[in-house]
Amino acid sequence: MDLERYVRRRPVEIVYVDSRGRTSKSVVSVYSVRNGRVRVLDWKRKALRTLAAGRIVAALPVAGWRVSQTPKPTKKKPRLEGFEFAIWSG
Repeated sequence: MDLERYVRRRPVEIVYVDSRGRTSKSVVSVYSVRNGRVRVLDWKRKALRTLAAGRIVAALPVAGWRVSQTPKPTKKKPRLEGFEFAIWSG
């Protein structure tokens, strides 16, 4: 799959096969392709992800998007206020 042409361009819809053989569709923006790894911004999760390039089976540009519509990912830390944490001792 030639993903280098999508780096820092408009979002792409990919079909990805995970390590258990399950397929999933995601809309992502590709930030880098190196050493068999693809660094993307997943629009559904709103998170940066690193995917194995060999597991991406299809990629198509999303129609109707322009480069100016693609926001930059932020490095904000998640707010953990209001969450309760439990420590399990087995």
